[in-house]
Amino acid sequence: MLTVTRGYKPEDIDRLYELEKLCFSRVFRWRKEDLVSALKTDDIWVGVYDDKIVGYVLIEVEGETGHIISLNVDPNYRRKGFGKSLMEAAEPFYKKLKKLKLEVHTDNPAQLLYFNLGYRVTGFRPRYYANGAHAITMTKVLKKST
Repeated sequence: MLTVTRGYKPEDIDRLYELEKLCFSRVFRWRKEDLVSALKTDDIWVGVYDDKIVGYVLIEVEGETGHIISLNVDPNYRRKGFGKSLMEAAEPFYKKLKKLKLEVHTDNPAQLLYFNLGYRVTGFRPRYYANGAHAITMTKVLKKST
């Protein structure tokens, strides 16, 4: 599994952008300047294996909800538990929130990962992506409302 999960460091930006390009087609990936901008206000957790960044998760806090903006794992390290490890390592930092949510492409096999982590389908987002593709919203309740 991951040897280190840590917060983002400014010197990580080139590798994070490289992961964007490896993981997503041009339609879905962030531009480097948008990624840099997001890193100024959002939380990012970096997964390191053998001294190499192999993935990251980007989370934005919106009131009492953590919004998982992006989960990226280097294609050479997928299906080895790195995505799950990243999500599990980041989640305790958000335990005071009511829930975590994310959007995922309707055809993305990562839905199973999210389901196994306790996320459930809570909505449908027609034409959510720039190319008109649909997404589903998945949510994990962290703290019951009182």
